[in-house]
Amino acid sequence: MRKILGIASLIMSTGVVHAEQINEQEQISPYSANVTFASQYISRGFQQTWGKPALQIGLDYANPNGLFVG
Repeated sequence: MRKILGIASLIMSTGVVHAEQINEQEQISPYSANVTFASQYISRGFQQTWGKPALQIGLDYANPNGLFVG
């Protein structure tokens, strides 16, 4: 079971990078998102998931004038 979780987390943690030239007319979205799959979530020394895998989702906002929330 641990091998399967280890392999699954390794596969899910590898991303595909795709570079593309952006036209100057296109607008870049100020929003970005991320997803994390962790085999065990520990916060301040305590196991928060009781030894089970955890899924975390995050959303960020970056304003062109420097404001960042997320």
